[in-house]
Amino acid sequence: MSKIFEDKSVNYMTVDPDPVDYYYRNFSFFGLASFRLSSLEDRYLPVMSREGNIDSFIARGGDVGAFWGSSLKWGIFCDRISCETVVIAVSENIDIPTISGFRCMNAAQISDFAQSQYRIKDPSSSIALNFTRRFLANYPI
Repeated sequence: MSKIFEDKSVNYMTVDPDPVDYYYRNFSFFGLASFRLSSLEDRYLPVMSREGNIDSFIARGGDVGAFWGSSLKWGIFCDRISCETVVIAVSENIDIPTISGFRCMNAAQISDFAQSQYRIKDPSSSIALNFTRRFLANYPI
């Protein structure tokens, strides 16, 4: 998407753990990374893994976070805690499945997927139904 929207940079910020309470207080930096588009492919893994550090974005800070481009025409919200959900928002009509390979789901598919993920842990599906209700309240389809 950064190429489509001709971004100069791509940014990432952790939401969970908290960028101030966790990263700044413990490591003296905010949970933020910024990449020039020209070096994104080379720099992404070394920066996100912090050279293999256990408190890296990939190991710890990547649980809930957001990516966006310098154009501010797209954003991605990622949540590995709640059913490995990714919400992609774009300012134009872009065919996300075609350019990304992401499996895109409608409301019914999201509900079915969430229930399938929790069926063993929660046979009544209350966790999945609660997640779906909250998700669709925040991201109506």
